[in-house]
Amino acid sequence: MSVKISLNRSGYKAKNIEETIMIHELGHLYFPKKVGDMRLAPRLKNIEEERKLNYEISFCLNQLIDCFVNHYLSEFNDYYKSWVEIMLKNLNIKIPRQNRLSWKLAFYLLHYIQYNYLFREKDKLNNISKINALLTYSENMIILKHNGENTIINRQKLNQLKSSLDQFNLLKESKDSRKLMFFMFEVIKDLKLWDRNIVSDHFKTRFKTKFL
Repeated sequence: MSVKISLNRSGYKAKNIEETIMIHELGHLYFPKKVGDMRLAPRLKNIEEERKLNYEISFCLNQLIDCFVNHYLSEFNDYYKSWVEIMLKNLNIKIPRQNRLSWKLAFYLLHYIQYNYLFREKDKLNNISKINALLTYSENMIILKHNGENTIINRQKLNQLKSSLDQFNLLKESKDSRKLMFFMFEVIKDLKLWDRNIVSDHFKTRFKTKFL
């Protein structure tokens, strides 16, 4: 399948969802290049290092990286329009109750940032009721007691997480890669799923940068 890409400001020419997704994957190289730090790019597989990484942390972290990728690709109008079509369809997604908490949180991270801080104002206002409904439903699924077990995320902790996510809007134009990594570190830490040292070791392995 060929992907037609225009490198002018009018945008990436994606003819369908599959091509938009392919362009998004290219964006994982475009974002680090714009920031000037290829540590943010996808890494070549290293079996020894992969063993040190926590899969669930990686999954949540990738959602945050996706937000920066889509921020930079959204400067191209054709990509933005195709991406918005995908995100509007996502408004109909419901997180199953039985999903792992880390999966529910990963879904929430991605959609909270993208609907609040990547949607252009007109698109956000035109879909605000559906956006609020999806985010509220997702929040309820996160704090829901499942199978009689107490969730580790209560409303207060969720509000703290949202405050951390709101920092994205202040940092999305930053070219300081360490600030971007620290933002992601703080968000993953605020999920309250892993000990701070585990998160710190994960970042040291993934980005060769350690945060305490």
